[in-house]
Amino acid sequence: MRTAIALILVLAAIPLCGCQPRSTKMEPTPPIKAATKEAPPAPLPTYICARATGAITVDGVADEATWNVAELTARFVRWNGELAETSTGARLLWDDAMLYVAFECVDPDIQGSMKQRDQNLWEQNEVVELFADAGADQGCYLEFEVNPLNTVVDLVIPKAGAPGPIDGKKMWNAKGMKTAVEVTDPGTPDGEWTVEIAIPFVCFLDAPNTPPKPGDEWRINLYRVDAVSDQVEYQAWSPTNTPDPSFHVPERFGTLRFEGKGEESGGKS
Repeated sequence: MRTAIALILVLAAIPLCGCQPRSTKMEPTPPIKAATKEAPPAPLPTYICARATGAITVDGVADEATWNVAELTARFVRWNGELAETSTGARLLWDDAMLYVAFECVDPDIQGSMKQRDQNLWEQNEVVELFADAGADQGCYLEFEVNPLNTVVDLVIPKAGAPGPIDGKKMWNAKGMKTAVEVTDPGTPDGEWTVEIAIPFVCFLDAPNTPPKPGDEWRINLYRVDAVSDQVEYQAWSPTNTPDPSFHVPERFGTLRFEGKGEESGGKS
């Protein structure tokens, strides 16, 4: 009996290492928190720019045989990477004198009223745009816009976010640039407007070579602003991934790589 009592006293004296008796009260299950890690940005696209194999007439319709060597870009997406409601694509070519861009825009509700050069076309929500950083240094770049009425605005952007009035940036004009627009089936589900732009290489003052040499790489982005019903859709070839729509994000420009022979090259994204 004494031995049993002593054993009980010894066990009672052993510390419980801070352990507390298990509560019989049911604790609520903590809510599952949504993942806060954002998806990685889409990889920057590359377009292989073929050399034109023949003459191009800038008339708004890319129907010359030489355009067959220029592949259509991937369909533009919204600036944040989401699928766009309307379809947009582009093709690019070059020769000794010009960089050529052809846009294809499906649009059941083609709009436009601005007819004066260097108006703020982006404010009317119906325009295609090319931003080109020929120096590929995320510094100065050129901006070109065309609306369905073939109205043009061209600007020099010293650097993204550079201060100064917009009118000062619009004082520069791309001398020798040609543009044309063709509108098909307006006001129908099959409505479309196509744009051809030819820009002389002498306009790109920061290009490493004029004209480019095969293998040269520029940084560019291609955009479209489209009025869809009562909303505005901001589309991009290379999505900018900004919280709000913004096209002036040179670090998200894709690559334009010049190739020497059109029949041996094409575009990809």
